[in-house]
Amino acid sequence: MNNLKTFYGSTVIDNNDSEEINAGEIELEYYKTKSNIEKRNLELYGIGIIKKRKSEKTLEIEEKEVTNIKLKEKDVDNILNLLMAYKVTPTGLDDVLEDLVNY
Repeated sequence: MNNLKTFYGSTVIDNNDSEEINAGEIELEYYKTKSNIEKRNLELYGIGIIKKRKSEKTLEIEEKEVTNIKLKEKDVDNILNLLMAYKVTPTGLDDVLEDLVNY
């Protein structure tokens, strides 16, 4: 099985998006993953999100990846576009995917 991770896009959460952001901003990076299952000639797609928040002396990084969500790349692209538009973080990824995939 071969795995590939491709940068899809990024967005920023700042004071305009959330009152919880006191200073600075949070950067969100979105990735599309692809797994090739050679024995069955299948390509399965997934999603990854990396959240980066800088403070004065530290860089906090949180990430979440969910693999093998869909067989069609177009479906995963649509989900990634929604995740970016609504600025979904790694913490909320599982719940949002459950709603979107089962819809």
